[in-house]
Amino acid sequence: MEMIQVLLIEDDQQLGRIISSYLQERGYGVHLARTGEEGLQLGRHVQPDVVLLDILLPDTDGRRLYEQLREFLQAPVLFLSVLGSEAEVIRGLALGADAYLVKPFSLLEMEARIRALLRRTSGSHEGLRPYRDGYLTIEPHRHFVEVAGQRVELSRLEFKFLLHLYAHQGRAVSRQELAEALWGQSPRHSYQYLAIYMNHLRKKIERNPRRPQYLLTERGVGYRFQGRLESGDG
Repeated sequence: MEMIQVLLIEDDQQLGRIISSYLQERGYGVHLARTGEEGLQLGRHVQPDVVLLDILLPDTDGRRLYEQLREFLQAPVLFLSVLGSEAEVIRGLALGADAYLVKPFSLLEMEARIRALLRRTSGSHEGLRPYRDGYLTIEPHRHFVEVAGQRVELSRLEFKFLLHLYAHQGRAVSRQELAEALWGQSPRHSYQYLAIYMNHLRKKIERNPRRPQYLLTERGVGYRFQGRLESGDG
């Protein structure tokens, strides 16, 4: 089994050493960057399996760095931050981060989050066929969505959200199940995060977001993907 490669972008030297030592003792390969520029260089060179990204860096905003990393990396990203307000967490997750840890945090919790992220990106929808109905196209393995002949850009989490609903089309998927599929657990305020993502998805996919045809709300339960036609390869 190949060693899991972790890119840690953290300017706090003591915390960086603690996290690096902890993960290395557990068999991970760790590449530590103390600035955003170092993080970009290592990201291109290492092509890590997962990224741990401090939001407050000396030379850049970690959220801006996240967008730059996304230009060439598909690895899941876990934000690390002392900014623990509800608004900051929502902002980080809405940007597209796969998970968010507020400092100080337990190293055991951090590793559990890493393992959950790796499980969720290991191809759980491997056998899922494309969906096409003449208006909406979803191609699971290409991270591709098209609406009325135009490609639609979705963030990683928006695509995961849509794909999980599509994988269970016709069935109401509970908010708890969705939160666990996206973040590996049901974090505080997760239902509010789900509502934000659903709002984003409807604006990008539905003809009329206020009267959705594909992405339906099941009151008291969660959400459901309702296909217009039978999906398939043709």
